[in-house]
Amino acid sequence: MDNSTVNDSGAVSPMILTIPAENLAEAALESHAQSWFGAGANAPVTADQVVLIIGESQLAQAADAFGQEPGELAAEIASQLPSLVDSVSSPEYLGPDGEVPELQVRLAPTARGMSIAAGCRACTNDF
Repeated sequence: MDNSTVNDSGAVSPMILTIPAENLAEAALESHAQSWFGAGANAPVTADQVVLIIGESQLAQAADAFGQEPGELAAEIASQLPSLVDSVSSPEYLGPDGEVPELQVRLAPTARGMSIAAGCRACTNDF
């Protein structure tokens, strides 16, 4: 994760939250993530599942930087993560046996608060 959350002017910098493939497997969410890469419906995730795959510490740091409660941020990420990954990925980014690559969530300050983007290192060069 990018630990530089506040820049020299006191403004919040964009942050990258990492979701390792191992965390998806440990949380039994590989099939969920696979659905985001393929055609068809995107399996949803809950805020509690987001806490598991991102990690409490990483989520708490991001929530603090953006002036939110960790649970509130987890719920925002959960509501958007499936469609965001789906929009920047395709089945070709999955491993030979359907392995999901490391995912990333980018949080950036906006005039209205925060924007959320998601992807994977294999899917885009924007991260």
